Amino acid sequence: TFFAKYADLLNSENYVTRRQSLRLLGEILLDRNNFHVMTRYINQPVNLKLMMNLLRDNRRAIRNDAFHVFKVFVVNPNKDKEIVKILMKNQTKIIQFLNKFNTEEGDDQLQEDRQLVLEAISNLDKDKEKTESKDKEKIENKEKDLKDLRDLKEGKEAKETVKEKEGGSGAAAASAKVAE
Repeated sequence: TFFAKYADLLNSENYVTRRQSLRLLGEILLDRNNFHVMTRYINQPVNLKLMMNLLRDNRRAIRNDAFHVFKVFVVNPNKDKEIVKILMKNQTKIIQFLNKFNTEEGDDQLQEDRQLVLEAISNLDKDKEKTESKDKEKIENKEKDLKDLRDLKEGKEAKETVKEKEGGSGAAAASAKVAE
């Protein structure tokens, strides 16, 4: 797929290739016109893992660009349960990392974003509950639909049985009249 090929650019040993690929990815994902692309990208666990690894890069610019993509995964209100699982598993490490991440003054927007991501990571338990609640609701709805289908099928079978009995007794009565 496109994203798999693009991951090769993000993993490039060449600094310029890696940096420009990350910046372009960030621009693509944050552009409202690419909402469907962003949604597909941020629901794939392999992409989250890639961004988490890029956050550990020894070059500050790469870390900053990776952070702008990573935040999209974290602040997404409709996270895939696998994404939530990965974030939950690494919650403590992510919080420790973010508490140290670019804490110096200067970039107010970055500090705001960092704080937003920290809050979202800290509230992952609520996301997990929300995801589990949605899953439970889906299961309950499917069970209700199955029950409705069974009831409908049983009702149809009952009507057919009644018709057969009515048709059968009518035929028996008609053959009784013929015998007289």
